[in-house]
Amino acid sequence: MMKKNRVLLVDPPTKTPQSLNIGLGWLAANLTDVCEDVRVLALANIVCPPPEAHQLLQKAVASFHPEIVGINIHCTTYKIALSLVKELRPYFNGLIVVGGPHAVYEQNRILEQGPEIDAVVMGEAEHTFAEICRRERGQYDGIEGVIYRKNDQIIVNLIKVRSREFGALRHPDYRQFGITKILSAYPISTSRGCPFNCCFCNPFMGGKFWRPRPLDDFFKELEYARATFGIKSFVLVEPVFNLQEERVIEFCRQLQERKINLPWYCGSGLRADRLSPKMVRAMKQAGCTHIKIGVESLVPEVFEHVNKGETLQQIREGVKIVKKEKIPLTGSFIIGLPHDTLERARLNFHLSQELGFDYTEWSLLFPYPGTKAYDWMMQHGKIYHTIETAHQVAGDLWDQDFRRPVTVNIACDSPEFPKEDRLTAFWEINTKSGNYIFSLRNSDWVKMKTIAQAIWRYDRKRMFWHAKRILKLLYRRMIMMNKKGERVEFATTAFE
Repeated sequence: MMKKNRVLLVDPPTKTPQSLNIGLGWLAANLTDVCEDVRVLALANIVCPPPEAHQLLQKAVASFHPEIVGINIHCTTYKIALSLVKELRPYFNGLIVVGGPHAVYEQNRILEQGPEIDAVVMGEAEHTFAEICRRERGQYDGIEGVIYRKNDQIIVNLIKVRSREFGALRHPDYRQFGITKILSAYPISTSRGCPFNCCFCNPFMGGKFWRPRPLDDFFKELEYARATFGIKSFVLVEPVFNLQEERVIEFCRQLQERKINLPWYCGSGLRADRLSPKMVRAMKQAGCTHIKIGVESLVPEVFEHVNKGETLQQIREGVKIVKKEKIPLTGSFIIGLPHDTLERARLNFHLSQELGFDYTEWSLLFPYPGTKAYDWMMQHGKIYHTIETAHQVAGDLWDQDFRRPVTVNIACDSPEFPKEDRLTAFWEINTKSGNYIFSLRNSDWVKMKTIAQAIWRYDRKRMFWHAKRILKLLYRRMIMMNKKGERVEFATTAFE
């Protein structure tokens, strides 16, 4: 079959540098069978304000001459993605396709809000986008998961096959990003999908069916990445790595047998109820450097409504297992779940301290459409902001120049936990945890003053502990600054 189309995939910028977009990595690699050439403009890997992002996109289009531009969108990049599309259309007559995690929420509204867009891809895109590339423009009848215009109407082709095997897919090749060396942890996955139904979780992400990847295929990618990009560590990026004890132990056995000798960790929280001494011991022996457990809340009145499919006792037992093996442990928590209050949020923090986590992560609830948390909030509370306007990540608490804090857009509240209390809990708990909301990634005296004020207000008795932690974070930032040149290459060398 004769290949046609040059495809440019774009990862819109965020306020802080992100890791490699594994989704675009998979997509780019699997378009090579049907497309003449595929490149990725990874703007999310650099600190890139909107004007610079527009310039880099225009430069990439001018030098690469694509027939199709695909733009990946998350909830936090939706507005900038629409802006890029609006700026792109006047000088680009080809096909503009949008997809990514946020597409399943907005669906046909993306075409309504972005009239310049030709099509939207929902769900896993490797097969869907490839089929779009094979078809004539606008002829997308029968392609599942595609939304497009036909005769001035918006057509929605629903997804019928909710999951696909991915063992036969081409694995990501980040040379399409313009990368020759990867200094950060290499993102890689051993499975897709999640069979659980937590009240806060996006029900569309990865499908409801857990699909393991053949381990031989996993290790082929890992060994290729080490030989090609000189990786020094890797991170597992998947919803639930430890669903099956036997598979995790076999994974660890092969890591050692193949003499991979790379440190690694799981980017997403592990299931506490699936942890066992044998599993954790195998992970440690195979080079796992730290473990994160998704907890959400340790308060019974809140936890019982989270619908995690495990018990608080199982979480406590999981923590004990990890701590016995002396592996650094992180707990992931959410402030503002259904039935939460300021007092219960503070109790949640106190209970997390008692369990002895080495680190804790605290985020504000955003009730995603389609989740039980959304339904509960619509019935019992108020939703003030959409996915596009609510602040969901720490970097959003500062303006584009990182010079001053912005007014925080709390997504929702309830009578027992009003938004003012949610904001208090967010600042207070993160300060006491040493997270400082923004992690000093772009520190200056304005931010240092705000940090000092927060410490004095919420945790003045531990001033010495905070001073030590701030110095440690500043030292880490100095190391990260040395990698800035590599990050800039992500957005430029793929088009030279």
